Amino acid sequence: MHFISFLCLALIQIACIIHAIKRGFSYHYILSVLMFPLIGAVIHLMVEYILPFKDKLKQNLSVKKLKKQKPESLEILRGKAEAFPSFENQYQLIQALIKGNCKLEALTLLEKLQTGIYADCEKLSECRERIRS
Repeated sequence: MHFISFLCLALIQIACIIHAIKRGFSYHYILSVLMFPLIGAVIHLMVEYILPFKDKLKQNLSVKKLKKQKPESLEILRGKAEAFPSFENQYQLIQALIKGNCKLEALTLLEKLQTGIYADCEKLSECRERIRS
């Protein structure tokens, strides 16, 4: 039974060392994994997976707060819609164009977006009604 636990611990260490070498960690880091078998592997997992996840979560929350605080300008929305032509980016651009009284440009973008799978989209139908009024 002790042999199996020793084997599992050795495999975990080897996996962490290979992963650290592939990621380009210094040799001090690899030595710490070797010197402290279980603790070193747990620290490696925390550094690689748990801490970056927390940072990404904080970053996503701060981005959501920024989006709620200030509406983006028309030029920024145009750039986003050209660089990343997703439905949401183009929909935000259409709304900004309607607010900025660029109804002809909003209508052409709306007609281009309202083809294919978005032909029956209620959001786009509401935008069309706002343009017509």
